[in-house]
Amino acid sequence: MKLTRMLAALLALGCASSVPVATAPSRSSILALLTPGDPDLDGRRVKPYSAQFRITGKRIPGDTAESVIARFRQSVSQPASGVLLAHFDYGAERVSIDSIWMDARSLRPRREWLRVGPTTMQFEYSPTEVQVASTRGDSTRRVTRAFTEETFAFNQLESIVQAIPLKAGYQRIVPLFSEMDAKVEHDTITVLARSASDGRWTVQFADPVIVQTYTVDEETHAVHSLSTLVRRQGMTMTRRAP
Repeated sequence: MKLTRMLAALLALGCASSVPVATAPSRSSILALLTPGDPDLDGRRVKPYSAQFRITGKRIPGDTAESVIARFRQSVSQPASGVLLAHFDYGAERVSIDSIWMDARSLRPRREWLRVGPTTMQFEYSPTEVQVASTRGDSTRRVTRAFTEETFAFNQLESIVQAIPLKAGYQRIVPLFSEMDAKVEHDTITVLARSASDGRWTVQFADPVIVQTYTVDEETHAVHSLSTLVRRQGMTMTRRAP
């Protein structure tokens, strides 16, 4: 489960806005799946970085002022040749810390460590199988999930956005393994348009819960901004630098 989506679920009762709910494209409207190792993906576009962010939103319907909902740290590093490590630290109680190791070129997920409140989860990924170990206190539950196609981990989403070609109208279905419910969902990524003013591209991700809109640098593929629309509440959250 994407950490921003998890945060949205935790905070939605205290936030609201008047932004209309977007409509996600249906799976039938997309021509092809985007899976790990797809020729369209180039993990070299995902560069190491480390940054602190804050998420802001409107807490009262009709309020014109945004307030800080959460602060978090996010980074991508290359701990070994051919490996990328994406790390997210939301730090706050009831939220999470996540680390995911992936192949630096194909973005195939290898393993993941996720803590959500008192629960720790470990994931071992192979092309069509995920082994999950969930520990809470002294109890550990192990399950294996098998699939008919290769899948990404949900928390790789931003790396996927950076690795796709920036071409107007590019749209693919992305199979994402949702860590919290151990199921694969099929969501959409769409490259919308290039800004004439700054040359940045708008890329949109949509699933049944959220719509995320990224602005991506044309040369570096760095993400400059991210806004999240929570469909059910019609609430928006914006990721900003400190």
